[in-house]
Amino acid sequence: MDPIRDDLPERFPDNVFAVLVDLDLQFDDFWPGYSREHGVYLLINCNDYFYYASADAEVLAAEDFPLFLQTARELGQLDSTEQDEGAIHYLAHLYAARRRNLQPLRPRMYGHTYASGGKIEPMSPGVLALFEALSPE
Repeated sequence: MDPIRDDLPERFPDNVFAVLVDLDLQFDDFWPGYSREHGVYLLINCNDYFYYASADAEVLAAEDFPLFLQTARELGQLDSTEQDEGAIHYLAHLYAARRRNLQPLRPRMYGHTYASGGKIEPMSPGVLALFEALSPE
């Protein structure tokens, strides 16, 4: 069953926030912005996700909502399986990766343990397949 309601608000960014609420996700990775050229938009925090030592963000504007919604629905379906439980938490970064057609850093995908003891868990198989479908460079 699709956890995202059918009657989403038409106005941006209300529709994005409705999706996040339906999926019980935090808004932490989404920062609001405004420009004369684009009007209201959201920035997705991508620091150190695609490039090392980076201060990076990806734009989510009204015209990008169909890709965002498609990504949310795909991850929502994966999230309902035991093997990919928690998949929905990759929504912001998978949307950004698809918009860029770019895979994230390898440790983000396959996991890594640092000398300091910090650890990045590998992605589940279903989520990993979605990221691997994108260009590695």
